[in-house]
Amino acid sequence: RDLRWHGATFYSRWCSLLYCAKMAVDVPLSAYELREKRSAQLMMVAHHLLSFVAIGCGLATKRCAFFACMALCAEASTPF
Repeated sequence: RDLRWHGATFYSRWCSLLYCAKMAVDVPLSAYELREKRSAQLMMVAHHLLSFVAIGCGLATKRCAFFACMALCAEASTPF
């Protein structure tokens, strides 16, 4: 069995849970903050909703936790 596809750990679960909780707050907030720039608003909201759904589905099915954590490393490095 390949753990990258079918495995989840305590830390990968918490990482995904924290990201989903943050996106539940950030999606409406970014939609409001970017209300004057419709194209930027659409791109930002669509990107975060898609990642929220993808990571949330992985969280619900306990699959692809490795790939979720890799994607969250990229998200976390954005401010730098």
